Amino acid sequence: PSPAYLSATGLGPATEGPIAPLPSPTTETNPSTTTTTVLNISLMLTTGARHPYTLDEKYLHSRKVTTTVDKTTGDFDPRLLSGYQLKELIWIDWRSEWEPRPANPSFIRLILMGRMLEDKVALREYPFNLSAVNVVHMTVKPADLHDDDDAAGAGKGSKSGHGGFRRGGGRDDDHEEDDRGAGCRCVIL
Repeated sequence: PSPAYLSATGLGPATEGPIAPLPSPTTETNPSTTTTTVLNISLMLTTGARHPYTLDEKYLHSRKVTTTVDKTTGDFDPRLLSGYQLKELIWIDWRSEWEPRPANPSFIRLILMGRMLEDKVALREYPFNLSAVNVVHMTVKPADLHDDDDAAGAGKGSKSGHGGFRRGGGRDDDHEEDDRGAGCRCVIL
């Protein structure tokens, strides 16, 4: 029987304490010498719950992820995933005890050591450690904030260029309503 960390379920149940790194699994061809690469993550939710998340070859293969093989060496490396692919995997494995599942993976925010994971950037560009558990904080972007971001992106080519605010501060309500941007916001969780 294969060990638990080689199962096709990469997201484990919530734990209260720190998550210990799992030993690297050995391959079936030569169990004494060869190991595969595993990325161990402790997914921290805003509720304080921690979920072990193991990204190994078997799990990613079961999710039909094929971008994890280095083209130059032919070696498996889970850090070849993009930030968006990691969000997709979390979204697919979303737990019912978490807050309501967002409409799509782009609503998920992942933060590693104070850095937000960008959608198009490979995980290898971030300080992920293959020999330790990497703590990744997860929040969900509120739906109304996501809509405002879309509106702000559409309004970047507006005529006034000041987003509906006067130079001296305060709103400039004399301009068209659709000329205003989303403005600045701070979300405290």
